[in-house]
Amino acid sequence: MNFTGYRRDIDGLRTLAVVPVVLGHAGLGLFAGGFVGVDVFFVISGFLITGILVRELEQGRFSLIDFYERRARRILPALFVVLLACIVVFWFVLSPVHFQDLGKSGVATLLFASNVFFWRRGSDYFSADVETQPLLHTWSLAVEEQFYIVFPVLLWLIAAWRRTSRTLLIAGLSLASFALAVWMVPRHPVAAFYLTPTRVWELGLGALLALGAFPALRHRLLAELVAAAGLVAIAWAVFTLDKTDPFPGLNALAPCLGAVAIIWAGQSQITLTGRLLSTRGMVGIGLMSYSLYLVHWPVLVAARILTSARGNLDPATIVICLMLSLALAWASWRFVERPFRTHKGGTRFGRRAIFALSGAGGAALLGLFALLIMTQGVPQRLPSGLAAEYIRVTTAPSRIKTCGIAEIGVPGCRLGSDADRAEGRLILWGDSHARVAADGLDDWMAEHRLIGVSFYKPGCLPLLGVQRTRASGPDPCQAHNRQVIDWITSQGPVDTIVLHARWILAGADTASDDRQSQFRKLYRVSDSMPQAATSEQLLREGLMQTMVRLRPLARRIVIIGQMPDIGFNVPKRTAEAAILRQSVPVGPDIATYDQTTQTTHAILRDVAQFHNGFFVSPRLLLCADHCAIRQNGAFLYQDDNHLSVLGSRLILPQLLDMVNELSLYPQR
Repeated sequence: MNFTGYRRDIDGLRTLAVVPVVLGHAGLGLFAGGFVGVDVFFVISGFLITGILVRELEQGRFSLIDFYERRARRILPALFVVLLACIVVFWFVLSPVHFQDLGKSGVATLLFASNVFFWRRGSDYFSADVETQPLLHTWSLAVEEQFYIVFPVLLWLIAAWRRTSRTLLIAGLSLASFALAVWMVPRHPVAAFYLTPTRVWELGLGALLALGAFPALRHRLLAELVAAAGLVAIAWAVFTLDKTDPFPGLNALAPCLGAVAIIWAGQSQITLTGRLLSTRGMVGIGLMSYSLYLVHWPVLVAARILTSARGNLDPATIVICLMLSLALAWASWRFVERPFRTHKGGTRFGRRAIFALSGAGGAALLGLFALLIMTQGVPQRLPSGLAAEYIRVTTAPSRIKTCGIAEIGVPGCRLGSDADRAEGRLILWGDSHARVAADGLDDWMAEHRLIGVSFYKPGCLPLLGVQRTRASGPDPCQAHNRQVIDWITSQGPVDTIVLHARWILAGADTASDDRQSQFRKLYRVSDSMPQAATSEQLLREGLMQTMVRLRPLARRIVIIGQMPDIGFNVPKRTAEAAILRQSVPVGPDIATYDQTTQTTHAILRDVAQFHNGFFVSPRLLLCADHCAIRQNGAFLYQDDNHLSVLGSRLILPQLLDMVNELSLYPQR
């Protein structure tokens, strides 16, 4: 017996794929590995579509136009409705920057390139920041459509080959894809997760099934065992894997081979597993699995934003989201999917109508998403005063255009007074916090008749003799820091050198985001292997070496302490609160600031005093009961830790004036 027609068990298998995805995304820990359902979908898709294509090729009725018409009927109507709904719903939910991101991801989705978009954005599928990306889940649609741009053409080109030769070619390509996935997962995990070349093997497994690469299971008991083993393999992956496991690679074998086993066994026998999957409830959810997959993630994103849940939702909200997702999925399947997919040759939704509607609908949605991008997320949705301030803080260009010496021989940016009026020289050196500080010091230096240079490189603290371990390659900071030291040395003694950075990225204290882990892995440059030194030791050692080199080159050295880490993006969260009519967030209280900077500031203070330098903390200027995030309605921060241009102009001059009172500069 060989089943080539409609198989209810495959619709049930769709349920086995989509339900864990939905429950895993909802935050149910038992289904932490639910993301493997997408891999099951890939196998199913490869099997069904290859089977259709091969039959058409063998019967001499293959047509690319027919194929893409079927894809348009299957994919586009429900997708277009969900995309339009996202624009409408998230108009009332997302902050401008996230609404603009929706526009960008929407364009990528319509071009079936959202997997590339999220890869290029560095959006780890399992990180917290994707919880404001309503279209993140469309990456899998992009993978499938990219595959089906090439695969039908490949099958057509090799249609005259013997079936064995075709099978060997598909098997070879699948094996190469799997080997690439295994190689990339530990080296480029985000790319391995999103990109099509590392997923081809999953679709290829289904294609091999359809090509007859697996012999028929003649014995009932063997078929029962294979199907049951497939069910166990999928369940094992769902219930044991989680976001910490490397994926896809080797860990994707269990769900993919499990799906293969169930489909394979069902080709020749009606197994107990097949009967379970063929029950009415399993088939019913499977029929609307595509719509359920489309709607569930935007529903969960909206719920997390509306409830201010950064992570898991509460049980009641999860139940509401699941019920709403099922209701919307049924409505989409009943009133959108079925009318377009069940066309019997009439003129209402004929081929010409399908392509015309696809083109018109796609163009209209592209225009709407482009509008979100061009208007920067329509900040005019905010109250008028807040809208103006939001636009100012997020679009106002920095006055300092070219800072840093990322390339050898390129000078840092010039600050302060004209050279013929200058009475002193100042050098500002650090990471992106120094970049922001340059805006705040430019006018102040001109007022004090100082001329100076600012050097910065994002993520590069002014520490010598220590460096970071990086998964992507050598640490670029040491080369940059050596360039800065060499340039300063070549200029001769200067009046003042100011060191300013996000020090807690290297210290023992905690930062407000998850970037700290990639910076805290410091080791000594002189060591061939990372040593078991504490973060306090390495920060102290690196800063000591910097001060030893700088001390002969400057009359005074100032170390500026850690700016308060707010813990949330100030403009985004404030705008979000206004849109949702929630209370305006506040910065951390002063006790939290003291606790999170205590160890780092002690090191900075000790090193500065040891070298007769000055340490100044922004604590008294920014933190009373709570650390300020706005002043007179204006944003002091541009994100969660960098001062805005206004904040920089308010705070940095006051910090150096504090040092001025300690005779950093002669009183004029």
